[in-house]
Amino acid sequence: MPFTMAVFEVDDYAKWKAEFDAEDGVNLRNRGQMKSYHLFQVEGNPNKLAMLSEWDDLDTAREFIQSEEFQKVHEQSGAFGEPVVYFVEEIEKRSV
Repeated sequence: MPFTMAVFEVDDYAKWKAEFDAEDGVNLRNRGQMKSYHLFQVEGNPNKLAMLSEWDDLDTAREFIQSEEFQKVHEQSGAFGEPVVYFVEEIEKRSV
């Protein structure tokens, strides 16, 4: 199963989250064909985030993240700098 793991910082988490949850943000993720996501805050820094996102395939994920539309929305939402993004394939999932 393909995923992206992204780490990035925002100016203000509450402002960024409002943009992320707004209709335009939801529509952008739907157009990009993101299937699901898990959002995390780094302990001690609520403005440093990590996101694990599921995709149908990594080419689709790569296209979305490299798109001009995503880059524009990323900047306008209060995120700064380039996100560190890893394109990964799940090889095992297990509960202990």
